[in-house]
Amino acid sequence: MVPFLLLVSCVTVVATAVSNLPAAVTSPPTKQAAAATAPPTAVDETPAGDAATEEAADPTPAAKPEPKPKTYKGTGSRVVRIQRTDEIRLVTSTARGSGNFAVWSIGPDGDEQDLLANDIGSHKGTRLMNINGEETVALKVEADGPWTIAIKPVTTARQWSTTKAAGKGDDVLILNPSSSGFQTITSKFTGSGNFTVYGYDGDGNESLLANEIDRSTAENTLPDGTFLVRVEGMGAWTLARTGL
Repeated sequence: MVPFLLLVSCVTVVATAVSNLPAAVTSPPTKQAAAATAPPTAVDETPAGDAATEEAADPTPAAKPEPKPKTYKGTGSRVVRIQRTDEIRLVTSTARGSGNFAVWSIGPDGDEQDLLANDIGSHKGTRLMNINGEETVALKVEADGPWTIAIKPVTTARQWSTTKAAGKGDDVLILNPSSSGFQTITSKFTGSGNFTVYGYDGDGNESLLANEIDRSTAENTLPDGTFLVRVEGMGAWTLARTGL
């Protein structure tokens, strides 16, 4: 079971939306479902002697507005303060340079949390922030050149709606539709170093779908209900799924 509650509480809603609406994804995974206050019960005031009638309150919670993407730019090593959040976000970073480029999320206590980028030289990639239930107040950037970092809702992740998906470096994909029944996923990596693929379903389960070193090919089962996949690796990769 994934050690964060957000997938249990509201990711089920996202997974259902992905399955029912092939062309769109609704709410992003968040740590808590949007709160709503039910309107007061309406009472029909009738003359004396007539029975009073009551209208049931609408139990549907108000939709939580989706956060707007935020983009930060800079050069060299910096600490970037952001609006405090404990919700999962996509963090897409690009950088130019010759040395190491790394980005960490920083918690309220000032400690480093998620490693959101880690590359040598030029970089472009997307990772998930607050994936383990953290709260982020800033980003710590290590760089020797110019960089851009965009923080976006999970719903803006690239949709995977065909048999194959290809990319380079870190990425996050929404399976559209989500997996159903017995399916498999084949991960092919042509880069160097560690290569991992994780899947998430609407019950809050995290599945390790690939964990390889250097050039490799790995086949694994794709758990029923998987709707989100994150890929981490320095190099080109291809994912292929059955069942479509």
